Amino acid sequence: MRTFVLVPVPGAACDWTVTSTKGSVRVRHDGGGKTLRRGDAVVPGDTVTTGRKAKVALRSGGGDAVRPEPGGRLQLADARCGSGRERRFTWRLGSGRSLATAGRLSGRGFVVEGSGWAARASGATFWVDARGRGRKAVFRVRAVKGAVELRSLRSSRRRVIVRAGRCASGRGNGSGRPTRPRRCRSVTQALAAGLGDPVEALRH
Repeated sequence: MRTFVLVPVPGAACDWTVTSTKGSVRVRHDGGGKTLRRGDAVVPGDTVTTGRKAKVALRSGGGDAVRPEPGGRLQLADARCGSGRERRFTWRLGSGRSLATAGRLSGRGFVVEGSGWAARASGATFWVDARGRGRKAVFRVRAVKGAVELRSLRSSRRRVIVRAGRCASGRGNGSGRPTRPRRCRSVTQALAAGLGDPVEALRH
């Protein structure tokens, strides 16, 4: 049996770069902070925060992307790339909402965590939304394209598959079970009001 270990390896496919910003967007790392601008790099440990009217788009060299909405906090917790095509990225959504695209090269290694839950995907575009704390915490997933696995960080048995046009949520920091995926009538309206076409929005 062969064992493959992914370790942090700098390179085009593993790097994350700011492709656009609007309003006040800042990044914090090791206690320091600065304003993010187009072309800046984001590395593991960095926490990106957006102001009340701010937006930012970040993209990896392999085609993965995230776009936090205003008033959000998103941390790049881990970025691991092998010498070949293998990649694993973990983002942590502290608060707010973000649009994400998981490229196919990352396999099932593209993850957005929040409130005790994780959204895992490959070749998919989806919204994640983290609200509240403790027992009142809610983590929502809305799949726009492809399929997304929503699972508890406490138990891998607590999971559901959310397909395009459907949504599901988990509560209480990973306790309990996620809701059954259902068709979200408000998804199209929310996307139109927020970013328009989400796939096109992440291409720029």
